[in-house]
Parts: sequence; structure tokens; C-alpha cells
Amino acid sequence: MELKDLYDELERLRKKEKLTEKELSKDIMSVRSYRRYHYLEHDMPFDKLEALCNRLHTSIYDVLYYVEHNAVETNMEEAILLDMLIQDDYENASKKLKTMDPSLFKISSKQFLLPLFLLKLDVYQKKLKLEDANKKMFEALNLRALLEASWMTVDHYILMEHLLPWMTVDDKKMSQAILKQVIANQKVLVRPSNYSLMKVLMFDILLSLELGKDKASIEHEVYAMLRSIFHVGSEIVVDEIMTFLIVYQVDDFNLIRKLLNTYLIPLSYVYHVQSVHDDPESVDYIKKHHHDMIVSLRSFKEDLL
Repeated sequence: MELKDLYDELERLRKKEKLTEKELSKDIMSVRSYRRYHYLEHDMPFDKLEALCNRLHTSIYDVLYYVEHNAVETNMEEAILLDMLIQDDYENASKKLKTMDPSLFKISSKQFLLPLFLLKLDVYQKKLKLEDANKKMFEALNLRALLEASWMTVDHYILMEHLLPWMTVDDKKMSQAILKQVIANQKVLVRPSNYSLMKVLMFDILLSLELGKDKASIEHEVYAMLRSIFHVGSEIVVDEIMTFLIVYQVDDFNLIRKLLNTYLIPLSYVYHVQSVHDDPESVDYIKKHHHDMIVSLRSFKEDLL
């Protein structure tokens, strides 16, 4: 979903309601400001966008859902290609691109991630230098502007995560400051899924480690991440959390290891109990220990919350 799509939808609704630009924007912003936002000269503050939607007798979240859903439905091939590029699956992305008509792609003003990740395909095919691709991606992300903005999209987060290996210390500090704003509800993350919310929390912890924070001191951040699992119901990310803690050797500390043994590992088993992909041995193990795991989870949940 791109801002131009969102602003175009506002215009569609305005015309449907038979409102002039002045009537729509009255007491919210000037007509000049409204037009400048529409033509992407500036990003519209979230509270202003919400006020416009209310005047159009709709919810901002309904508008965001409609725009996002319509973009996915009408550009499914682009979505599949983008997912391949995000996963660094350049071989299949190259094959996929050959079956597509580039003239049917949305123009760049209506796209954000796809043109940027296509640059990485150019790097893979040795048509472009990595540093040149990264420079364009950092310019598009624009961390300083994002830090001052009142809202950001999940696409911004995806790009931020992708660029981590090439970030300077200052880039990492700004990225974490942005995520802290989201976590503290000081910045709106537009239309997030439960999964993306958990990924933001994980990335915040990762940035702490990248910036040299002592591993033993992030216990409270890990606890906060686990509390969020209960609040947003995103057990789907539990395997990634376990892998993250182990890969970064955060599990070396006794308290974090306790989190793994008494909560994360049982939760992972219980979450996968009905998976058709589980091998018979794992299924048997889960059935045998299911009751003890549930008791352990309930007890730990009481301690956690």
C-alpha cells in the first residue's frame, strides 16, 4: 500500500460524498495543504488523515483495509514477486519476472518496496553495484524524516530490517528511536498484523544488541515481548523468537534460559500440536507431555503478567 493510493481513495470518497476540497478540509487543514499532501509534497499527519476519514463518514482503518486489500487483489503477481525479492530468492524472482509484463506494473509513484527490491535483483545480475542500490534504498527510507513523522507503514519497517547489515551506528540509533515511538504508541504503525507487531519488538531488541547493549540487561525487553504475545495473540512468531534468542546467544543467561524452558519451548510444541507436518515422534511427544506443558504455561503466564 502506498500513500498515493491512500490519497486517491480519499479523493474518490470526497467525490462520492459530493464535497468540495474546502468542505472536506474545513477546520482540519487548508485546501492548499490538502493538495500538497495529495501530490506527495509532504506526508499527511495521522491525526489529520483520521479527521478527514471521519468527515467522510468512514473509519481510517476501513479505508486502509480497502486500499491494501484492493492493491493485493489487483497486483497479486507483483506481491508474489516482491516476496521472492524480500526473501533473496533471486533465481525464482528472475524466472517470475520473465513471465510478467513490466508495462503492467504500477508506476513508481504508486510503489515503494517493489522498485527498491528490484534494484537488488539488478545487483544479483551484476547490472548495478550494491553500494548504489543501498544508497537509493536508504534515501527512500529517509530515517530522519521518518523519525519526525507521526506515522509509518509496515513497508518502512520491512525496508529498515532489510538494510540493517549496512546501517551505521547513527542509522541504528535512529531506527531504534523510531521503533521505540511505535512501541510507546507515540507513532502509528499503519495497518500492522500481529506478526509485524511482534517483529518490531524483536527488531528493537536486536538493535539493542547491535548497539552493544549488555545481553544480561535486555531481560525486561524479552519479558515485554512475551507479554505482547498474550495481548495480540501472535504465537505464530514463537519459533522465530526462540531462534533469535539462541542465535544471538541470549539464552546463555539463566533467566532467559528459564524463559525458553518454561515458556517458549512448551508454547512452540502446543502451538504446533495440530500441524499436519509434524512427524509421528513429535506428535507422540506432544501428546505425552501436553498436560504438563499446559500447566507450565498457565503457571508461567501468571508470573509473567
